[in-house]
Amino acid sequence: MQRACREQGAGPRQVLLARCDGVVAGFLQLYRAPDDGSIENVAVAPGFRRRGVARALVSGALHSLRLSGARRCILEVRASNSAALGLYRGLGFQADGVRRGYYPAGDGDGREDAVLMSLLLEVPANEHT
Repeated sequence: MQRACREQGAGPRQVLLARCDGVVAGFLQLYRAPDDGSIENVAVAPGFRRRGVARALVSGALHSLRLSGARRCILEVRASNSAALGLYRGLGFQADGVRRGYYPAGDGDGREDAVLMSLLLEVPANEHT
């Protein structure tokens, strides 16, 4: 499987696309602020899940943030999304808190908590001047 990520957009909001074998397999929406960035959305097409697409997208976003001089990346994720929580923890994100009742519940009845997470970024050593 060939994986490629491409960044699109200019300004503070950007989208990274992942293509696998010529097909759009997923995307990541990223917001850039002067000192940090926020991963706003990650989506992977059902046929491409559990194949490393989300990891490639998040890793690409983190690399891009580091190169732009960002010092931190933040995000929020549904408390029930164990796959995403595992991915983010595996990449070094730490849970910072909980936003109670942030998401509509998946069954449409009630609300679900969001876990707030962050990762401190280091600028790559070869990028220091």
